Amino acid sequence: MSFYRMGNSLPDEPLLQESYYYLPVYDTSDVHGYLANMTENGEVQYLMAYISDRVNAARGGQSDKVVLLDGGDIYQGTTMSNMTKGHSLSAAYALMEYDAVTVGNHELQTAMMGQLSHLPLICRPKWDIHEKSPIFT
Repeated sequence: MSFYRMGNSLPDEPLLQESYYYLPVYDTSDVHGYLANMTENGEVQYLMAYISDRVNAARGGQSDKVVLLDGGDIYQGTTMSNMTKGHSLSAAYALMEYDAVTVGNHELQTAMMGQLSHLPLICRPKWDIHEKSPIFT
């Protein structure tokens, strides 16, 4: 899983100023079903909760202050996500209010495509039943 915050630290001044508008962009990618992780010493790390906390702090109660994106490969990877067909991650993404997500190869290779229907996709894949391959619109 990767998590990036693009840009410098938040300014102390209001975001809208005469010469510029500061808009933080956060990006996750290759989450692969990891809501949480356990370290070698048994400590549980709540990865998506950490990311959500950081993004919500930057938003300051206003979702238009931050752009939150995802680069795909959301669901497939952990036993919990695979067994629930991505419902746990789907709920987390909905609560985190992603602005846009893309489709990764694992969404295309698994039966989890239906979980993408409620997310703001940059492109929407359709399945060509004759060619047995995705079509992006």
